[in-house]
Amino acid sequence: MSQVPPFVESGMTNPFFHVFESLTSRERTILQLAAQDHTCKEIAARMGITKGTVEKHRKNVLKKAGVKGKKGLQRLLRQFELHFR
Repeated sequence: MSQVPPFVESGMTNPFFHVFESLTSRERTILQLAAQDHTCKEIAARMGITKGTVEKHRKNVLKKAGVKGKKGLQRLLRQFELHFR
């Protein structure tokens, strides 16, 4: 069920492509909702899971991407939002 992002079709490269490919479906959903400016609490309520579970998935995504902090997360979210609409 992997979606091919536009930058792949156009031959462009993206430093986070390997990250996007390695995400679980839950991690992708959480990243997508975070890119839409939902808080961990809102994501948890929407998905029927705990806030702690959302935070754990988010930490796993950051680890896979090799980024830290809010700036790293924001950069990752921008790339995700651009290429997985």
